[in-house]
Amino acid sequence: MNSLSQNFDVCLSRFPVLTPIRWNDLPKLQELIASVNSADPFARSPGYFAMTGRNGLWRYSDKNTSMLIARHPNRADELLFFPPFGENPADLLESALRHPLIPQPDVWTFICGQLRHLGCSS
Repeated sequence: MNSLSQNFDVCLSRFPVLTPIRWNDLPKLQELIASVNSADPFARSPGYFAMTGRNGLWRYSDKNTSMLIARHPNRADELLFFPPFGENPADLLESALRHPLIPQPDVWTFICGQLRHLGCSS
């Protein structure tokens, strides 16, 4: 591994990345959520995320954990944070709530789903 790759890996492990997901990215979205370990069929449905995020859908991720963030389909001033998945979901969620590119708390809507390990209740 060269120095640039190592530096990039270090950046990925320290700083989560916010990446837009567009219609032509749906095969990548399907690949991403195939690894989700959930009994909820919506958590593994690229169609669900694509339709819910039709006004804007992003992947927020670090090296080992990801979550999807969508503009609310019916409320332009709200975002939906879907349950993170991977090795450190609580850390990634906390990071997303403090990220400078993500709007402040008055416009957040949380979808906790079945994140018992994060203390959310459905």
